[in-house]
Amino acid sequence: MVGKPRTRDMRRGLFTACLVSLTLVVAACSSGASTGPASTGGSTPAASSGGSTGSAAAINAAYDTLLKGTWTTPPTDASPAVPGKTIMLISCGQANDNCVDMGRGVNDAAKILNWKVILCDGALDPVKAQACFRQAGSQKVDGIVNLAWDCPNVKAPLQQAVAAGIKVVGVHAFDCGQVTSGDKNLFTDFISYGSRYADQPAAWRAWGAAMGVAALKAANGGAVLYPNDSAEFASFKFMGEGWHAKVTELCSSCKVYDLPWTVSEAGPKLEAKIQAQLLQHPDITEVSTAVNPALGFFNGVQQSGKAGKVALVEGHGSITEGDWVRAGKMTALIGWPVDWWGFAALDTLNSSFAGRPQVDQGIGFAIIDKDHNLYPSGQPFLATGVGIDLAAAYGKRWGTS
Repeated sequence: MVGKPRTRDMRRGLFTACLVSLTLVVAACSSGASTGPASTGGSTPAASSGGSTGSAAAINAAYDTLLKGTWTTPPTDASPAVPGKTIMLISCGQANDNCVDMGRGVNDAAKILNWKVILCDGALDPVKAQACFRQAGSQKVDGIVNLAWDCPNVKAPLQQAVAAGIKVVGVHAFDCGQVTSGDKNLFTDFISYGSRYADQPAAWRAWGAAMGVAALKAANGGAVLYPNDSAEFASFKFMGEGWHAKVTELCSSCKVYDLPWTVSEAGPKLEAKIQAQLLQHPDITEVSTAVNPALGFFNGVQQSGKAGKVALVEGHGSITEGDWVRAGKMTALIGWPVDWWGFAALDTLNSSFAGRPQVDQGIGFAIIDKDHNLYPSGQPFLATGVGIDLAAAYGKRWGTS
């Protein structure tokens, strides 16, 4: 019997609503750590000098490369559909548009495979997500697409589902061994990035590195404010590692202020922290956040009186973010084609059911700004925007079209 959730876990579950513009992770990590040593005011200068004009060429070159996207193509080798499978889609929360968008690709792919999909709404609550995993076992489904629920938060019922022979693939979900070194992984299958990224943590580091490139470009030689909740979320930990490594590589003399923050601060407290940093450090010309700006980053910039003077870069691909870029409220974002994830997850399960090796799914991300890759208003960043017909490509691979 599952006991009453801890307050911190509940906050994580609810906070997922704001993360699921593709940083969909609810990680079981300790709280209180920062990406750098503690300092007065809660921020840590990562370098002592201003921006380097000598690095501008390297920054521009890296930015231009990322505008082209890191995706390749869906796999082309034949992998005939295994018939008659029932899949449970355990959603992060159907009240959130981004969870719905992520799950839509699963449903579209299932129609082509002629598989049945049972939706179970995790409702942004780890306890409800745990119940979904137990339900998968009781309904004897063949596979689970785990949308954004990290292994530590659903560990016991996940173990039970796997022990019952159910195959599990995660989408924006980290396995136990990825979150905690030395722990055992429980997911049965993983979406492959081929030789491009060794695993999901490596892909998230690359994603963070892309945000670092966009941040330096937008800062235009000024200092960067980097708020990061790496203490609570595995996704931010990996993205932060990639972000700092890339920023140091491209501009070791550029000044970065690390600002630790936590889930409980989302809203007015976080807005106040952002505002205080911008007023305390007038050299900041860009705020780089791996999470939804609406949590407090955007309002913090507005309340500081520096709107239009401080750029904002973020990394997802949601409807709101695209519209903010279109309106000039946000400089750039780094988006993944959200529908591609569903096709990749079901192709991964199909290969697993057939005993075939996993292959690179081709999925990747790109920098999006007002002049490049900006998707239509009212839509998230879809693979249709990158010139790939997913239904046709995967249908051919599965022999169903």
